[in-house]
Amino acid sequence: MGREANQQLPDIEAVTQILVMGRLTVGNNVSERQYERISTIDSNFFKVFPQTFKEGTSATVFSQANGVLLQERLATKYFGKENAFQKDLFTNRFPSVVAGVIEDLPKNTHLDADLMVPEQTVAAAFDWYNEYVTTNWVDNSFVTYFKLRPDANIDAIERKITALAKEHWDKEEPFNSTFKLQSVSDIHLYATEAEGEINQNKGSAFHVRMFAIIALAILLVACFNYAGLVNVSFLQRTHDIGIHKTIGATRPQLLRQFLAESFPDDFDILAFGGRNYFYC
Repeated sequence: MGREANQQLPDIEAVTQILVMGRLTVGNNVSERQYERISTIDSNFFKVFPQTFKEGTSATVFSQANGVLLQERLATKYFGKENAFQKDLFTNRFPSVVAGVIEDLPKNTHLDADLMVPEQTVAAAFDWYNEYVTTNWVDNSFVTYFKLRPDANIDAIERKITALAKEHWDKEEPFNSTFKLQSVSDIHLYATEAEGEINQNKGSAFHVRMFAIIALAILLVACFNYAGLVNVSFLQRTHDIGIHKTIGATRPQLLRQFLAESFPDDFDILAFGGRNYFYC
């Protein structure tokens, strides 16, 4: 789907596809080997998702035979403080060489892949891969990303992709699908989530809105309570207010005095709330 759409639809600048293929046993030290999730990447991955390389380049990732791509945390996990680039890394499915190391993906990304394997390595290790990528129009295991031109018509692209899929569909099978595009920024929170085990730590926009409403209600209650306490403090200071007015204090002067007295408490509360916000 992705490759054909990229060739036929001019509004698409680049297409990349990711396939989560399960887990491999990884590690050169037999006693420290662990399971890592394996995800495939193709040659357009860095055009759609630019990354900062710590070792190697995008060119070495896709030119190295049996190459694999590691995040920085995995490179540290299996090679310590040594450079991992061009070193062998054992997997229980194929021999691999570290062809690149990138900075760790941010914690809020939906791309939670562990071991990223370029398509030339996958094709060499799994003889069914090339045929599967080019001929399979039924299975939805791939997660496909389109980088669109700024002036692209989303509705028109969705109709064309649906028509393209219908054109290549098995004529003996009924076609009842409609293809919709979802913004990458919406994947984490909204219901039409990416499939293929690639968004396991997804959030919920409903929960975000629910807790925001609860927080607003708590804030309003706190404001009313604070206003009540201020009124009580004013009543307790009627004697002081009377003396100040007797010696000529005006209403604005009294207001400034009370504001000045309350400012240190307000500042402390603001600092405490801001600190807790950043910790969260």
